Amino acid sequence: MTPSGQQPVWLFDFALESETGEPVAAERAEQLLDMIVAWAEERQLQVGGGYRPPSDEELQQGSTFAEKDNPRQTSAAIVRK
Repeated sequence: MTPSGQQPVWLFDFALESETGEPVAAERAEQLLDMIVAWAEERQLQVGGGYRPPSDEELQQGSTFAEKDNPRQTSAAIVRK
């Protein structure tokens, strides 16, 4: 990282999951992506990527946020209801 904390690109890997374990509508995922793209474009940034349902293997691993030591979990989770 540069001394100013800037990078040519930042990579994100996160999950959108209900706190209650209830299914999340595809519309919610689309809304989140739309918000991210709008935020980036307002700042003359570009966003590449998308979202997908989890694979069977990922579903068998359980909740992304269930354990503190889960390597798939980031240091903070933001959950909107």
